[in-house]
Amino acid sequence: ATFGSRAEAIVMGDDRNVYVYYGSVLRKYDPCGNVVWSSNVINQSAVYPAGPVGHVKICNDGETLYLTTQDHGPYGQTRVHKYDTDGNLDWSVSLGSWSFGQASVYPNAANEAYAATNSHTRWPGASGVSASVFHFDTSGNILHTFDTETDVDATGWSTTQYIELDSSGNPMVCAYRFGESGNQLWKLTTDLAKTWGTTLGNGDYATAITCDDAGNVYVASQNGYLQKFNGSGSSQWDISTGLRHVGGIDIEHDKTEFVWVASQGTHLLEGATCLKTFNDSDGSAAAITWNRRDTTQSLQAIGARCGWIA
Repeated sequence: ATFGSRAEAIVMGDDRNVYVYYGSVLRKYDPCGNVVWSSNVINQSAVYPAGPVGHVKICNDGETLYLTTQDHGPYGQTRVHKYDTDGNLDWSVSLGSWSFGQASVYPNAANEAYAATNSHTRWPGASGVSASVFHFDTSGNILHTFDTETDVDATGWSTTQYIELDSSGNPMVCAYRFGESGNQLWKLTTDLAKTWGTTLGNGDYATAITCDDAGNVYVASQNGYLQKFNGSGSSQWDISTGLRHVGGIDIEHDKTEFVWVASQGTHLLEGATCLKTFNDSDGSAAAITWNRRDTTQSLQAIGARCGWIA
């Protein structure tokens, strides 16, 4: 398939239909690669994905898509959109006006959405200087809010823009303050109360997060490290992937035994997208290593040894 601009995100449903976000267009393909529909997210050209790799997420029942975007420009809107799988917009909620506002979204099994933001989003009612996490119902109403200034400490955190739900539906969030090495992984309850927090290693901030069916969570850092934590927040292993955060790092667990890591560049392959796999038991390198130039790094791993990359 070809696109009018660079592909930014990809996700697959259980029916193996594929959804790709590029420019300001969300497109659906059937399993044979035929275009089913294309939908303009917002009727203007300068709209970009707001998540670390453009968060398009699909609910477990395959009926709902969630997408976060940001307008490119001074005081642009950061938004969460909900679509059905026929391309119809159900609702769109603004997370505030700021050109650097970013957010990621992750749906639960009930078609509700959890969205994590950075400090620039300035959601009305939040502290305005700290990051926040929001729980939306299926109609776009806020059910719960987690503000890092009021719910964690008095100074707030710069961002919580990387979020995923564990196997029990609890949000796992990475947070950091600019200029600090004590960046955190937090586990929240479904109603956004903090369960525990643990410090990430290597003195760097997270760029991607993924979970497996056993309740473990995997975090990739900007400097190329990959770390595994169990459901209680204890580190299981911490390894260097050899990849660099040139244009971003994305990771996925394939729900069997491998963690897939995609990155735009290594020390020797600047500008190339590199794909590596690691065993989830001990972090040792697995068999697959691949690189190609002129791609980005939005990744979904589906089944053992099967990766889709945009």
